[in-house]
Amino acid sequence: MWSDSIVQMGIKELSPNSKDFKLVGVIISKRGTRSFTDNKNSTRSVWNFTLRDSPLYFINVAAWGSEEYIDKLFTTFNVGDIVELINVRVALRKAQDETKYQPVPTSAYDLTLSEGKSEINFYSGSDIGHYERSYHLPTKHPESYVKLSDIVYYTQHNQERRDINLLVAVKYIGLTRTIRTKRGDTTVTREIDLMDDTHSGFPFTMWGTEVVGVADKWTPRETVLFIADVNLSYNEYRKAWTLSSGPKTVFTPNPETSSGRVLREFAKGAPLDAKSVMQTLVNTCDVSQINTILSCKSILDKINSLSCVDHFSAIVYAVVTEYDLDGPNKLVITKCDQCGIVLDDTYDVCVNALCPGNNADLASTSNMAVYNSNMAASIGSNSNMAAYNVRISLSDHTGQIKNCHLSEQVAVSMIGREADKFNVLPTDMRTQIKWKYLLKRVCARLIILPGQKFKTPMISVVGNNLVPLAEYTSKVPPF
Repeated sequence: MWSDSIVQMGIKELSPNSKDFKLVGVIISKRGTRSFTDNKNSTRSVWNFTLRDSPLYFINVAAWGSEEYIDKLFTTFNVGDIVELINVRVALRKAQDETKYQPVPTSAYDLTLSEGKSEINFYSGSDIGHYERSYHLPTKHPESYVKLSDIVYYTQHNQERRDINLLVAVKYIGLTRTIRTKRGDTTVTREIDLMDDTHSGFPFTMWGTEVVGVADKWTPRETVLFIADVNLSYNEYRKAWTLSSGPKTVFTPNPETSSGRVLREFAKGAPLDAKSVMQTLVNTCDVSQINTILSCKSILDKINSLSCVDHFSAIVYAVVTEYDLDGPNKLVITKCDQCGIVLDDTYDVCVNALCPGNNADLASTSNMAVYNSNMAASIGSNSNMAAYNVRISLSDHTGQIKNCHLSEQVAVSMIGREADKFNVLPTDMRTQIKWKYLLKRVCARLIILPGQKFKTPMISVVGNNLVPLAEYTSKVPPF
């Protein structure tokens, strides 16, 4: 399609007169698509992303075309992909207001990619390693980040929102949730926990399908992030200061900086919290990929084996032999929406001194008088959430696996209602719900965290469905 006169150029070489050129770079940020209807009632769509081709230079790109074309580009090309752009238009960057809605580039120009006139393709040239290295370099000065403990201190002495840079390790990755905004729009969000050498865990909210998906590539306590232009603002709903992504935010995974390497080593050696590890495994697992069928005895043997130190998953065909929904056990707990800690029934308020929802000066752990005062004042102001704490036992002809914790999604599916609606159920209805599964044959998908790294093993049920006798007898292992 293109003439032999096409030459490859770098971002630093571009000018409004540049024509017949190819530009190669790595996508470091992408925004969602938007559609517009003109006076002729035809619809055009646009997708914005940011391209980087060297340590110093990155540029914003706007792709225009039909809704079908732009949607295809959006789903095909993702952050971290190395691409080549051909026959795009170069224009002087618009007013500074534009950078409120996309990263601030180092180039003085913008690029426009047009359907039918331009091309974008995956790049696989011999110099691809150069662009891969550029992806792991921060877009801001590598030492321009704020420590998490300094954020807590800042919020005690300031009231204004601001954009900040962070150098943090990923501690926990939550589930992706679909929510409806105040304007009636539907969007997706994801909560993650961040840590550094000054703070053990600070929640961060990711917004938009173009952003939340990148977290699937991260590994808790292994992935370090340099996050440029993070929103630090006061959330009226949560009554707390929060960190969140915005249209200007850029995530640089495992930054190749001295500080990044030091933090990576720190995160690897930080004390492990078994519940956080299991919750991350549950939230990030693909249940459809759990395919190994084991008997109860085989699972127990593997748990007790000294050679088994890493988590594993399995399918077990078994009978539910313990499932107490109508007894005295407390089946619904209350968690802090900020840090996830289970709250005490007496106060119903978070007692985690490191929780960002508490207005204590956490930079000084000796300031307990201030902390206790603020804790007392905050009673009833926390935004808390109900969660199930339901356990079952699974048995087959080889043995019994006790104390299997139902994931929230499985518990809601089995019980048929959200946790905050359970306590109002009368006992007879709880009994009816219980007998839908008790002493029934099921296919359960499990994630198992052996006890070698922690005090006791942890078993989480991430999938559970009733099965007919024919399937059960054909699938259950003989030993």
